[in-house]
Amino acid sequence: MTRPFRFSVQANAPPAGQGWPAFARRIESLGYGGLVMADHVVGNGLSPFPALAAAAAATTTLRVGTLVLDNDFRNPLLLAREAATVDVISNGRLELGIGAGWHDRDNQSLGIGYDPPRVRVERLAEAVPLLKRLFTEDEVSHAGTYYRHDRAHSGPKPVQRPHPPILIAGGGDRILELAVKQADLIGVVPRTRRDGAPDRAAYSWETALDRFAYVRGLLGDRDVELNTLVFGMIVTDDRAAAIAELAKRMEGAPPEMIDRSPFFLVGSLAEMRAQLLRVRDTFGVSYFNVRGEHVEAFAPLAKDLAGNGAGGHRD
Repeated sequence: MTRPFRFSVQANAPPAGQGWPAFARRIESLGYGGLVMADHVVGNGLSPFPALAAAAAATTTLRVGTLVLDNDFRNPLLLAREAATVDVISNGRLELGIGAGWHDRDNQSLGIGYDPPRVRVERLAEAVPLLKRLFTEDEVSHAGTYYRHDRAHSGPKPVQRPHPPILIAGGGDRILELAVKQADLIGVVPRTRRDGAPDRAAYSWETALDRFAYVRGLLGDRDVELNTLVFGMIVTDDRAAAIAELAKRMEGAPPEMIDRSPFFLVGSLAEMRAQLLRVRDTFGVSYFNVRGEHVEAFAPLAKDLAGNGAGGHRD
């Protein structure tokens, strides 16, 4: 089954001179399906849940979400309460993206340890089923390796039942195995090195083939929506020059890698259409998160592809 395209914008603050509610309304009016936020305490980004609640209150159809929360920052009980509150405020428009964290500077700023990937994924593996229980059960007691709750009550029940869609994103074997077992949406993104630094090779077409094939192999016959983040997007008639610019931003990544990578969108809207159709046909990913200064220029294509069903072509 070929899934229809879906596009959301990732942003942690509005463009200069524009308020956040107005920005959310603009994203909705451009035809995007969602507005999602990352989760970092370094930088000047807005805090996700208050900002998503404000975005939901300012719009009517726009889905709001996290891409993705760092599990280590929050107790599952408090996270379940905050997420359910946003789902109630938005009348069922929340998508809860969560991961094991990757940016060691966040942990250093918070004064918490940056554990090895295995430990962070184990903690996430305990947290996600616990979140589901907190969303659905009236009272939860739990005694695990990382979390303990005694007759916990998480607050409002979400509008979406049994709970808001949960997206788990990552690039390593362990977290993708967890995503296949526990997630409603699976995000496949380039993995980072152990210290959180980006691994340039992880952005290549060949590595993406391996990662998406790994997920599809674990899924078997199950049909789950696959997602990825577009790390660089430039709408231009000079594709070669834009690829060279992105290669510099990527600290000398080979231009030929960016040219083929499914994690970048570069070129005219017609060239981008061809790229997106190729990526969906090759990897099975249909849900894309885009970001950056070219969001408005890309919007007509996003609206057209999302509005024309599974094929993405206008008859």
